[in-house]
Amino acid sequence: MNWTVKWMYMILMTSLTGGAFTLIWYGISRALERNGYLNITYKMLKVILIFWYCPFVYYLLRYMDCHTAKWGGWLFAGTPAILRFSKVFTAVWLFRQTIVIPVQEYSEEQLQIVLKHELAINTDNLYSNIVNK
Repeated sequence: MNWTVKWMYMILMTSLTGGAFTLIWYGISRALERNGYLNITYKMLKVILIFWYCPFVYYLLRYMDCHTAKWGGWLFAGTPAILRFSKVFTAVWLFRQTIVIPVQEYSEEQLQIVLKHELAINTDNLYSNIVNK
């Protein structure tokens, strides 16, 4: 189950780098927004979003571990505790991605349809009440 360890580290590194760069972007964007450079802030955000989707740091560390012999190939080694945790982490993550999020999206779409229908009925009733008075 070495792939679960790699998967866990990949998700962890991607989340950490995305979060760190988002915090840096937030500080810079506040200063740029005060000075009126809102278009640059938006372009920077597009670049920052790449770090939430691509595991650059994981692949960089893996390359350094394999080819530069900095850690001797032990950087992403799995101990029994890490293997157990990574199995649970991967199972929970996959469950959330494949079942929970699609159900939430479907529920939100259904809720929006119901609300649009209810609002349309309520506005029709409101209009008929105003016209009849």
